[in-house]
Amino acid sequence: MHKISKFKTVDLAIEKVYEIVINIESYSEFLPWCKKIKVISKNEETNEIFAEVWISYMSFNEVYRCSIKTVLEGEDYRIIIEAIDGPFKFLYSFWDLKKISENQTNVHFEIEFEFKSFIMNKSSSIWLDYAKNKIIAALEKKLAVA
Repeated sequence: MHKISKFKTVDLAIEKVYEIVINIESYSEFLPWCKKIKVISKNEETNEIFAEVWISYMSFNEVYRCSIKTVLEGEDYRIIIEAIDGPFKFLYSFWDLKKISENQTNVHFEIEFEFKSFIMNKSSSIWLDYAKNKIIAALEKKLAVA
């Protein structure tokens, strides 16, 4: 199992951070290895989105489907992402957004995953630290320019 976790306080209103996080179709513009995201369906009643995600790294090119669910807890948000099918044995991710003040938000991003392929799990251990640093830097940059 692989895990990436990041806590950060940003000088943005929680609503703005939420807009950035939930705009999944823009992820390919700033996240390395995310080539495309296509929303398949949205359910306004359950605050759930189903999407296809194209990822590419070196010779690894895959598509997986996921569900993205928003849970509103008072003024705070939790966005939960789970893979439904694809190359992962499991993929679970979340964003916790906690309002500190009108223009400050605590952001906690975490992702845990394991590939179905033994070879992919072993090889991903080699590049995971590099990927983690690239992903976190891209997220920080996106939040900083918002």
